[in-house]
Amino acid sequence: EDYGERGYFYVSIDPKVEKHAPVADLTLSVTEDKKYFVDRIEFAGNTTTRDGVLRREMPLVEEDLFNVRRMRLGLRKISQLGYFQVSDDPAVKPKGESDRVDILVQGTESSRNEIQVGGGVSGLEGGFFQASYATRNFLGRGEIFSAYIQTGARANRYSLNFTEPWFLGRPWSLG
Repeated sequence: EDYGERGYFYVSIDPKVEKHAPVADLTLSVTEDKKYFVDRIEFAGNTTTRDGVLRREMPLVEEDLFNVRRMRLGLRKISQLGYFQVSDDPAVKPKGESDRVDILVQGTESSRNEIQVGGGVSGLEGGFFQASYATRNFLGRGEIFSAYIQTGARANRYSLNFTEPWFLGRPWSLG
């Protein structure tokens, strides 16, 4: 883990144990390869969600020193969005003899829409019909949108809600 946070993709550890009664000497020989940098991060399986929405959650960006901890943090943040679930560990592939790696994140889109329809009769308002729609990934941009309508014999109610979770390209929420 420590070497993975410092840019090393290939590290081999060779333990040697010498037993002496009543103790043992443990020697770990660590062989490091060169440090690697991220060349390209790609996402697969996102049929609706735009790449930029997933990239903004990933603290590891292209041209950065490869860092396993930051990559895993980004994968966790992407999964917490609720509309793109990372399938497995990403495929990290070195590019030939260079000091670059490509990262491929596989995932699947999750259900992100909610539709409700209902109606009834009230002693105060009479008969009414109501419908609502909500999504946490409006047009694949990661925005939150909901619409609500209730129409009846005596009253009508309408509601539109929109929230931009990354206002001006920063993690500021505006609704």
